[in-house]
Amino acid sequence: MNSGMNLKSRKKEPYLDWKPVIRVCAIGTIIWGTLIVEKIAGYLPGVSWPCLAAGILIIPVLFVTIFALTFFFVVITDSMIYRMTRATWNKHLREHALWDALYGFTLNDIGRIYGLKRKPHERNREFEARLLEVARAAKYIRLKKGEPDETVSDKSEA
Repeated sequence: MNSGMNLKSRKKEPYLDWKPVIRVCAIGTIIWGTLIVEKIAGYLPGVSWPCLAAGILIIPVLFVTIFALTFFFVVITDSMIYRMTRATWNKHLREHALWDALYGFTLNDIGRIYGLKRKPHERNREFEARLLEVARAAKYIRLKKGEPDETVSDKSEA
C-alpha cells in the first residue's frame, strides 16, 4: 500500500503471481514426502496407505487454499483502504481548490487597492509576497477611481 498521498502514481499491477503458489505446492509436496518416509520407517502406524496416497493432492490443495484465502483477504483489504483513501483525498482536493480560488480572488481585490496586477502564471504565494512588499512601502492607498487618496496613517488614527 502506498502510504503517501500521491495516489495518481499508484500502478495497477496484477496481484496474482504464480511463483508463490508453486512454492506453496512445493512445501506441501515436501511435507507429503516426509509423511511417506515416516510411514515407511514405521512412525505412522495409524495412517493407511490409501489415505497417505491421497495426501499428495490434499496437502498441497490445503496449503493453496490457505494461501488463496490469505491472498484474497489482503487484496480486498488493500482495495478497500485505497478506495477510502482516494475518496478522502478527492474531498481534500475539492476543499483545497475552493480555498485557493477564494484566497486568490481576495489577493486580487487587495492588489487592486495597491495598484498591482498579477503577472502571468504567478502563484498566490508569489503575488502575496509582492503585495506585502508594496503595502509596507506604500504611504497612500488608492481606492476607487474618483475618490481622493487617503493616507494609511490617517486611517489608523481614525
